Amino acid sequence: MTNKSEPIDPLARGAVSFEAALHQRGISLANQSFLKNLSATINIAGCVPMESYIKVERVEGGPALQVHAGYTNGFRSAEEIRHIFGEVDLWPSQRFDGAWGVTHPDSGIGRADNREKSAEIIRKVCPTCFILMAASGVCSSCE
Repeated sequence: MTNKSEPIDPLARGAVSFEAALHQRGISLANQSFLKNLSATINIAGCVPMESYIKVERVEGGPALQVHAGYTNGFRSAEEIRHIFGEVDLWPSQRFDGAWGVTHPDSGIGRADNREKSAEIIRKVCPTCFILMAASGVCSSCE
């Protein structure tokens, strides 16, 4: 087990580059672009693909970041997030005391609502036979 004060060996435990991990996980291009600031700002020791996220280990030790498809958590403070990304959608994380998270631009939030609304089609009743018409507005009984 690594002591938190010791630097982490970048080649330890199957670590891969940050860019390779994002690609392997299938992170969207919008989120890959957003996350470039992370790799440019934090000294990344290595990335370990986990089952549902990418574990980003810091060279100086400390809490690893968890990069999920639509968010990243494990930041030490809201200020750390602002320093990396600027003004973004951030929130307190329950992962550990004092942890913070950031929502990625392509987070999927609201997608289900949008799909429901776009799939919701108002169908009219045929004025002749009073049966619900097809979405095209043509009554299958009266054609």
